[in-house]
Amino acid sequence: MRGKRTWVGLSLGIAATLVLASCANIEDSEIQHRGDDLPTLTSNLPAPRAEGCTVGLDASEIDAKSFVKDYEELYFYNAYERDDFAIVSDDGSKTRIGPYNYWLFEASLEYFNAFRPSSSREVSLTDKVVTPEDLDLIVDALCNIEDGTGNLRQLSVAAQNAVGGISDFGGMAINTPNFPFIETGRTVLEAPSPAGLEHYTKYITGGGIIIVGGENVPDGALLASRDYVEYMTSVTPMWRQIFRDYSVRISLFGDSSSELPEFPNIDEPGGFAMGISDTAMTASYKWLCFPGNVDIGGNPVIHELAHTIEHIIFEDQNDTYFFSRIGPMAEAAISRGIYGDYEQNLSEGEEQNRSHLIGEYWAQSVEGYIMNGGPDFKNSHFSHEWIEENDPDMYDLITRYFPKEDFAYVETYCVE
Repeated sequence: MRGKRTWVGLSLGIAATLVLASCANIEDSEIQHRGDDLPTLTSNLPAPRAEGCTVGLDASEIDAKSFVKDYEELYFYNAYERDDFAIVSDDGSKTRIGPYNYWLFEASLEYFNAFRPSSSREVSLTDKVVTPEDLDLIVDALCNIEDGTGNLRQLSVAAQNAVGGISDFGGMAINTPNFPFIETGRTVLEAPSPAGLEHYTKYITGGGIIIVGGENVPDGALLASRDYVEYMTSVTPMWRQIFRDYSVRISLFGDSSSELPEFPNIDEPGGFAMGISDTAMTASYKWLCFPGNVDIGGNPVIHELAHTIEHIIFEDQNDTYFFSRIGPMAEAAISRGIYGDYEQNLSEGEEQNRSHLIGEYWAQSVEGYIMNGGPDFKNSHFSHEWIEENDPDMYDLITRYFPKEDFAYVETYCVE
């Protein structure tokens, strides 16, 4: 049944009750054109470090090539390969879970405080030349995180730039400029698109997130997406500033993510999440419910935003409460037979196993909770009541972060 389809939610890089607008408010007359006095684009690279930074002041000098190679092999890659919260299932599959970019910060801070290169010279790696300026960017990022002016995105991008390997893939934040952030309210603006992203002609913001679409994306899809985001962040206002700090963006498309300029070779029909060093998350507007577009099934904006919250909010906050619980909870739900009755949209030749199911458990459950639509929308975790009765630990986890009040998704959005 198409209404119960789902997809892999992957990332490419590694308070008060909300008053919802009525359907009658979603009108083309709300479109507003604006192109003057836009804020300056925010760089994904760190700003120069502030005076007084102490990172590396007491570091020991070691050979420059050894410094770079050890950082690459023992700190950069190891941070992304940690198994602290990993789940190994009975079928042998492993699901790796954790705040990898926070671990990169901890590892990088430890390393750059302990060592510094003995000379200011370029170092050749297998497929890259690392310059002293590349390493300085990492120190800038570490200093700025330490004094509260920087974030993990800037460190991740600086580390990728230095030792992680950079392609020309537009989905990487280092290769794609950010949109400026404008508080729009429930008004669709003409998109202030940076060079190369002229595809996007429509723009709105909500919950600290930028939402954009091309000319074929209905205005109602942007407005409804904004409502979803506003509801999902209504009891966690601090998330909104974090989303802005990380330039989080939702890019809406029609039939395939390959329609988008950043992802020309990624043919994903539903959407995918955004990681800390990615440029955007994506979602098909055709798979959404908004007045005039009734789609009884999953909602990729809600689903992929749940993944994006895991990748960005929970990593930024080093939320070990979440990371230590989600894997065992998923494994238990699968073992009890209350979750996992679906097939995912996987890459050709890839077979679904428990690791895939575990990786989707959080987003699938949040998606069903927010929609609260019943069994026509999902095979399990399809309502507040179902989750509270059948998976109470997940209900407690969801309501730790999201409102308990019903979003009224079906009555407000799944209407002609």
